[in-house]
Amino acid sequence: MVSKNLLEFAAKNYDFDIDTLEYIPRNGGKIENQIYAFYKNDKKYIIKFDPPSSQYSNQLRETGAAMDFNYYLAKNNINVSVPLKAANGELAVSIQDNGEDYIITAFNWLNGETWAFDGSNDKMCFNLGKVMGDIHRLAKDYKPQNEYDVLKDISGCHSMGSSFGDLKIYPTVYKIAQELLEEMKALPRNKDSFGIIHEDLHQGNFFVDGDKINAFDFGDSMYGWYALDIAISLCHALWWGRGGNKVNDFTNVIVENFLKGYLSANKLSDFWLSKIPMFMKYHHLRMDPEGHGIGCNREEWIYYIENDILFDGLELKTISDIINNAALNREVLLSVLQKKFGENIINYDYQITKLYGWVCNDVRLISGIAETIHGKLLPFKVVLKTQRKVSPPLDADAWTREYYFYASDFYKILDENAGMPECYHSEISEEKYVLWLEYIEGAVGDDLTTDDLEYISGKLGAFHGRIYTQPELTENLSFLSLNNFMEKKIWSWHKSPEYDYLRSEAFDVPERLKHMLIETDDNKAEVFDKLKQLPVVFHHGDFHAGNMFLNNDEVVLIDWGDGAGWGYLGEDIVNLICDNPNIELWDEYYRKLIPAYLKGISEYMDISKIESFYFKEMIIISHGYDIVRKHMLAQNRDEKEKQITALQKIYEMGE
Repeated sequence: MVSKNLLEFAAKNYDFDIDTLEYIPRNGGKIENQIYAFYKNDKKYIIKFDPPSSQYSNQLRETGAAMDFNYYLAKNNINVSVPLKAANGELAVSIQDNGEDYIITAFNWLNGETWAFDGSNDKMCFNLGKVMGDIHRLAKDYKPQNEYDVLKDISGCHSMGSSFGDLKIYPTVYKIAQELLEEMKALPRNKDSFGIIHEDLHQGNFFVDGDKINAFDFGDSMYGWYALDIAISLCHALWWGRGGNKVNDFTNVIVENFLKGYLSANKLSDFWLSKIPMFMKYHHLRMDPEGHGIGCNREEWIYYIENDILFDGLELKTISDIINNAALNREVLLSVLQKKFGENIINYDYQITKLYGWVCNDVRLISGIAETIHGKLLPFKVVLKTQRKVSPPLDADAWTREYYFYASDFYKILDENAGMPECYHSEISEEKYVLWLEYIEGAVGDDLTTDDLEYISGKLGAFHGRIYTQPELTENLSFLSLNNFMEKKIWSWHKSPEYDYLRSEAFDVPERLKHMLIETDDNKAEVFDKLKQLPVVFHHGDFHAGNMFLNNDEVVLIDWGDGAGWGYLGEDIVNLICDNPNIELWDEYYRKLIPAYLKGISEYMDISKIESFYFKEMIIISHGYDIVRKHMLAQNRDEKEKQITALQKIYEMGE
């Protein structure tokens, strides 16, 4: 409790009767700031006394600044405590007592009760996220009054890892902490991602009043990333609310509904949503396991940090997956389902399964049950593909090519020989594009037999032949790749370490195989003169078994990506032959797939006068030098022998 001197000063400055004061203990009175309630004009208020703190450079000014932001939120109808102005018109006042400067602030009384984070309450999780989203949305337009400003910045205060020096006794954890700080320092700061945050919105700093969340205690407010504020709140929610066993694990409920609530009030890009797990790990690093009661001892805490675990086996990867689910644009999905079924969809449930994803793309299966306006239940599967910007050095615009295939009228030129998934929705920005696609059933990848691939090769040939004989079909498709893949391939090879490796003693392969590669390279000008005599046809550019489906004789091709456009007759088929990890099948593919392809193309084109198709030369250029690289990087003799076998298969082709 505070001195009578402080209480009298407060009563005078906030104009209330000192006899109405009621002390409110917090955590048995162990928390530094002291809180009282008082009455004025039959209304109840809160008054807080804060002793000096080393986290401030100018405690009175910074507290007043935080209160000004708090007041701004209240004036804009956000469910937060409303700061009161003292007799001097300020939102925070100071008085010295026993040689120490105390800061005094007062607020209206907030109704409600402390929520013990019942993780099963999805509505409360949603509302908590929405309050934070409202705060961040308004923070973007906040302009401090007079000289008020939240002077604390994440980079210059205790929250930016100044305490991490204590971790030096745990070398692996300290190294992780330093790497994390460097990653954070490199993050961008702009209006949509960085601003004033609460920084401490845990269950002790808001009340539940019916369906409302009333937030308070903005004393730790600072400039920081909005994703960090989310991470801090989620960490506390999960610590206390996810449940103590696998049967009652409310992780999904808490994270998914919190983020859905947040995104209903404020937009945050996929990039920043993806950073939330990183910020959660950062917050976990700041928590002393023995001082913050996070449910583990120090040895367990070290193990968790080293293995990307928050606590109790909850992996950060799990959080990432839930975030991807919560970030799904439900309005777009509703539109997609209505287009898919041609009916008025009023509701749906869904789940997300990751299909595959590389560094820059992410492909997910969205499946569930849709309900029509007439009560009909329709099971559905659609594919959501997100491609983030990547700029290959040889073709800076290639990363958007697939988007334009689906957004254009390209699908109109497809026929029974080759199809593509229907696109229900597409959108593009400077950083990514998104495609909502038809889910294709059928045999794909390793499920395709040699007979299947022979059939598909014939269909590919017929497709190439038809497009070649009807050039008007593609004349308006300006986004197609140029006919220069082979040339780009060999010139990029000349700049690579394996170019010298091929000619070194370290490349210990039979001389005939080395000679095959070197001879093709030495005579590349002559080889390209020959290739240029071939017809230039429309090609897929990444034609392998993983990008084709066969269902009841219907061929559907996916991933019309950066290489799709123009190429020499045969480029697609040689890729199908050698882009298969089962090297033992290469010679069989060569003997069966090429004739099937040529037969298909002959349905539309007269190729009888073409003396040679130079399939072997194409294979050497497109795959031979990649095999040299794999040999160079192989970690053991078995891997090197595998690459020698691959070269021998190419050597024997056409014999």
